[in-house]
Amino acid sequence: MVIENIVNVGRFILFATLTLCIAIGCGESKPSDNKNDELKQLEEQAFSTEELDEELGLQLLRAYRAALKEQLDPEMLFKAGEVAYNLPGNEDAAMEFFTRLTIKYPKHERAPYAIFYRGLIYENRWKDKEKSADVWEEFLVRYPTHELANNAAELLTLARDTVDDLDKVLKWKEQESDNNVQ
Repeated sequence: MVIENIVNVGRFILFATLTLCIAIGCGESKPSDNKNDELKQLEEQAFSTEELDEELGLQLLRAYRAALKEQLDPEMLFKAGEVAYNLPGNEDAAMEFFTRLTIKYPKHERAPYAIFYRGLIYENRWKDKEKSADVWEEFLVRYPTHELANNAAELLTLARDTVDDLDKVLKWKEQESDNNVQ
């Protein structure tokens, strides 16, 4: 329950940040051409509602891929990662975008959020506690004073302790059933 609350808060913060940035037009605008105009229109449509329409999201993801081939941009990598994260079955694409962002732009303001998303993908989508713990550790090493550092530390503790706790619960249940049989 605690994990779900922390993860949900993290998701809400990240999605709200993206939505707010798109709404107020954060980042510098680049000279627009037809492709950029189309991309902006798709973004406006996709983020005009609370839930991302799957078909529109896939169109937006294709547009991001095409634009990123022409020019690598950290904001666009982040947006593409968030769109992929929110589209069922596109975790691989989300991981690709977030990883590229953290490798190419480790000092960019979105890099900590991208690493946090990577941890969420491992933990919640791929159910890989070990790799999620590695990502939470990476987060804490790279960004120990970031606003999400406490969340990452808690998630790291939970990811590392989950296996031990599960073993303890199973042993207790086993002992309890043994005691009930006798």
